[in-house]
Amino acid sequence: MSPDDFIGYLPDAILLSDYASQAVIANGIFEIVGGVLLLWAMFVKPLSILFTLHLFLIILTLGYNDIAVRDVGLMFATFALFFNDTHIWSLEKFYKKQK
Repeated sequence: MSPDDFIGYLPDAILLSDYASQAVIANGIFEIVGGVLLLWAMFVKPLSILFTLHLFLIILTLGYNDIAVRDVGLMFATFALFFNDTHIWSLEKFYKKQK
């Protein structure tokens, strides 16, 4: 709701640009859309790798603090999704059966 509260977490290259607020909004949209797709179990493997890399870059940017420690757990959780088979109730499996 207020991207200015999160601007301090951005890397310096983006923080010093005129697009810092838009970067925070774009990141939020990316995470919401990706999270909804994961809830629907669609594109799990590519999204899990993408989120793992995304969280890894966030951890590198933040350094060692309480938020980065939380993100390490989230990174391993998203990485574990890569090795998980598609769930029987997933939309992706449903669409493959229809073809």
